[in-house]
Amino acid sequence: MYKKKDDQKFYWGPLWDYDIAFNNCNRVGDVSESLMINKGFGGDLTQKWVLQMWKDPWFVQLINRTWKEYLARGIEEHVMDYIDSMSVVIDRSQAMNFQKWPIDRRDYNEIVLFSTYQEGVDYLKSFLHTHCAYLTNTFAKAAEEMGSMEEPTPEFTLDTGFYYRLFNKGTGNAIDVLDSEGDKVCTWSPARERETQQWEILAVGEYYQIVNRESGLALYDCAVKEGEIYKTGTQLELRKPRSSQHRQQWSFVPVNTGNTYILVNRLTQLAINNAGGSAENGNSVLSWTNDSENSLKDTRQWRIEKDEAKGETSVESSGRESQYWVLYNPDTKQLHFESNDMKQIDGHASIYAANGECVMQFRISQTADLSSFRKGIYILTWMEEETKRTVKVAIK
Repeated sequence: MYKKKDDQKFYWGPLWDYDIAFNNCNRVGDVSESLMINKGFGGDLTQKWVLQMWKDPWFVQLINRTWKEYLARGIEEHVMDYIDSMSVVIDRSQAMNFQKWPIDRRDYNEIVLFSTYQEGVDYLKSFLHTHCAYLTNTFAKAAEEMGSMEEPTPEFTLDTGFYYRLFNKGTGNAIDVLDSEGDKVCTWSPARERETQQWEILAVGEYYQIVNRESGLALYDCAVKEGEIYKTGTQLELRKPRSSQHRQQWSFVPVNTGNTYILVNRLTQLAINNAGGSAENGNSVLSWTNDSENSLKDTRQWRIEKDEAKGETSVESSGRESQYWVLYNPDTKQLHFESNDMKQIDGHASIYAANGECVMQFRISQTADLSSFRKGIYILTWMEEETKRTVKVAIK
C-alpha cells in the first residue's frame, strides 16, 4: 500500500502470491472461509493499515455496500465466464506446458495436486463460488456489528437566510466572545440566548467571512509571520469587517464524518483550534497547525450548524397582539411590566446573564431592580399563557 504526493488516495499493488489467494498453498492452509487480512501478509506492515481501517465503521460499511454492488452487477458470473474463456484460449499452451512441467506432483507448496488441467479449473471455480458466499456473509455481519454508516462530511453549503453556530467536536462548546474582552474569541458552553454565539457567514469568492451577530465584527487571524511561515498559538480576535482582508477569509475543509470541518485562514493557512482541548468556559480559540493530522485532532474540528433564521426576533409570536409592555428605565435601572390585564402574564419572570446563568427571578407584578448588575446584555424570559417569551436587556 502506498500514497502518491498531493493525491488523497491510497494505492495497492502490485499483487502477487496467487497460490495463496486462490487456495492452493500449504503455508496458510484452506482460505475458502478466511479474509486475507488475517492470513495473507506475514510480516508485511501493510496488514496493520488494513486492520486499522477495518476498525472504522464507515470503512466497513463502505466495503459491504461496494461488495453488494459488485454482486448485483454479476461479478461472480463474470469471473466464472472469464475463467472458462481463458481456459479455451490457452488450451494448447497448457497441454505443452504440462508435457514440460507436470502438474500432478508437488513443485512448491501446493495443497491439491491435479491429474488434468480441467481439474485445476474446476477446483478454482469451486473455491471462488464458496469464497464469494463467505465474503457476502462476513461483510454483512461486520457491517451490522458496526452499526449504521455515517456519510463523509460534504462540502459546506451556505444558506444566507440563517445565522450559524460553530461547535468544537471535542468538547461540544461553541465559538463565543469573552465577556471581559469583547474582541477576544473563546469557546463557551452552548447557550441559545447568547447572540455572541451566533455568526453570519458571508461568501467572499471561494472563501467565507464569519461575522458575529452581537457585535457585527468579523473573525480575524492575528498570527505573526516568522520567516516564511506564520507562528501558531495566537488567539483569534474580532475586527471591523473588511471583505478584502485575507485574515478575515476562511475556507471550510470537510474532514471525516459527522459534518465536521477544518476552518483554515486564507492568509496564514493556519487552522482554528480549541486550545488544549479544554471544555472550560472562556477557553482561548487559537490559530494553529494545519497539517495531515487534522483528521485525528478533535480540537481542530468544528461542526457548523444552522441556527436562527435572519430577521426573527428573540420574542416568539403568539398570533395576536400582546396587550402589555416591558418597560426599562436605563437611568434608575428599574424594570417592570405594564398591562391592561395582568392576569394575562401573571407569574414569574427570570433574568439570565450572557453565560446562561439565572441571576434574578421576580414576580411580574413587581418591579425588578437591576442596579447591581454589571454592564452587558441580559436575557429576560417569562410565560404568556403557554408561550415562552424572551427579550434582551442592555445594561450600560
